[in-house]
Amino acid sequence: AELGPSALLKTINKLSAGEITPQQQNDEQANYAKKLSKEEANIDWSMSAVQIERNIRSFNPWPMCFTQMGGQTVKIHQAQVLEQSGEPGQVLSSDKNGVVVACGKHALCITQLQPQGKKPMAISDFLNGRGDWVTPGTVLGENNE
Repeated sequence: AELGPSALLKTINKLSAGEITPQQQNDEQANYAKKLSKEEANIDWSMSAVQIERNIRSFNPWPMCFTQMGGQTVKIHQAQVLEQSGEPGQVLSSDKNGVVVACGKHALCITQLQPQGKKPMAISDFLNGRGDWVTPGTVLGENNE
């Protein structure tokens, strides 16, 4: 089956032209999705960078993925996967392009985040004030001070 915006437009056009007939969903085959909990958004750095990046996108705007940096909770707004490796949760590098954190597989480059009590900010602005929270070698997560 074709996917994407163009497929949706084709389907809508066919539906309005009477070329296709809608079908009732079979409720016996439907799945119930439980409500997300805030704890699910706590980043587990042992997961793959791909999965964490997907969580960051899907948990936005709620419950927002978060981790501990400098002893505080920091929400992660944007990140991208890099093919680097290291000890899960360990900061591999930090500069104006992002904070690179090792994951269970590959690494995540955090490009936008939100410290407690602050607005979301680009990583370069964060590093100007709190760069000491993410020096290379620092390990992020629950026990981070």
